[in-house]
Amino acid sequence: MKVEIFDPNHFATTGKIFADAFEDPRRFAYHGTSTLHASSIEQQGFRPYFKLFDPLDLIELAQSIPDQTNSCVEWLQREATGAKRLSFAQYAVRAAAYAMAGQSVRVIQNAMAAGGVLPPAIASFMQQAQQSQPCIYVIDFEDLTDLDITLEYGVIHCKTSLPASRVAAKMILPIHPAVQAAAQGLPPAYQDLRTALGAKISNRR
Repeated sequence: MKVEIFDPNHFATTGKIFADAFEDPRRFAYHGTSTLHASSIEQQGFRPYFKLFDPLDLIELAQSIPDQTNSCVEWLQREATGAKRLSFAQYAVRAAAYAMAGQSVRVIQNAMAAGGVLPPAIASFMQQAQQSQPCIYVIDFEDLTDLDITLEYGVIHCKTSLPASRVAAKMILPIHPAVQAAAQGLPPAYQDLRTALGAKISNRR
């Protein structure tokens, strides 16, 4: 695994976060997360059955939200009981949005704003998350053999464990205003290669 350093000049001129060698959407996909999970990913790879939180803690948090029609309640209940799958962005800039504010962290924050009470383990996780740094991993999907993988709404989902050997590169991402803005859209540099890997996944069926 190569560790890349964010180059603001490269991003400003190309719209790409990684070096060109790792910005090939015909081969690579991207996972935005935080350094809180770096050790696990780099030693054990990506595991769809890995759960951030104890299901009982998620249910407790969901039940503590006064308004049970709040969308957070459904997400927490689904996360506690549903099957897990891995999610990957087709472009590094899209992964940056998850790296800078992961889905789980956002939902927990929304649950707190809705009056939910955090169980101790989740409260501890949130404290650690605040001290961690955003990062993006580049995953090699050149070989799709034996992978339970699908494309849904532009996001790659995989129910198969991916070994650490598939991780081609990593970057700890600074909170850069231009990256934050780009993460909300799709820079022109990517338009011609849109859904390249996604098309490969769809066509294998």
